[in-house]
Amino acid sequence: MGGRYTVDEKEIDREASGIFGFRPFFGGQFAPISTDASFEEFSPRVILNWKMNENISAYTSWSRGFQAGAFQGFALFPTAALTPIPETIVDSYEAGVKASLFDGRLNAQITAFQADYDELPTTQFSSGTDGILEATTFDAQLRGVEFEINATPIDGL
Repeated sequence: MGGRYTVDEKEIDREASGIFGFRPFFGGQFAPISTDASFEEFSPRVILNWKMNENISAYTSWSRGFQAGAFQGFALFPTAALTPIPETIVDSYEAGVKASLFDGRLNAQITAFQADYDELPTTQFSSGTDGILEATTFDAQLRGVEFEINATPIDGL
């Protein structure tokens, strides 16, 4: 069992120079963009191991991951650039069995895993007023099974 506490400070300082980086027409002004944000998260991890016998063991784990949010440095308009993208949280689950058989000549492992993402960031084209590219977030889930086998049928191989 363990964990980590993360504090990540982000800031953005730039000038919005009009659409696509061109100077504003007809006496327009450059718009200074300056703001900051703080992202904090405790990320725990728990692992349980069970040794069934000297050759076979099972385990399960849960952990929480954290990626700090950010600012949209590519945003075309100040309102979008000043709005931070939220942090991403991922809860990861894993369970598996490991075996070492025939005096270590055959080693096998099977693991099932799942990761649940909350607020995973991406960019997409927008038809709105905040620019052509905008940052957005979505929830996602990843699942899988992994199998590994190593065999040494004869000495020296």
